[in-house]
Amino acid sequence: MKNTKSKSSKTGKQPKAVANDEKQKRKIERIEATLKRLAKLKNSTRSGIYSAKIGKRIIAASVRLMNAKGELEVRG
Repeated sequence: MKNTKSKSSKTGKQPKAVANDEKQKRKIERIEATLKRLAKLKNSTRSGIYSAKIGKRIIAASVRLMNAKGELEVRG
């Protein structure tokens, strides 16, 4: 009889799909934390000449977040 148990359950590791899901969740949390930090920085009154650079970083982080969540559609 063939062994039906998956290898991951034998070794005590999570199946790949579950592990990737956890990894994706952590990635999203990390990007959200970055966005929160950048927004706080942008709202501070002392940002001055760096506000445009901070804005660019906010846009980049929000695009990364949308991409990680799968909300971004690719055209063309």
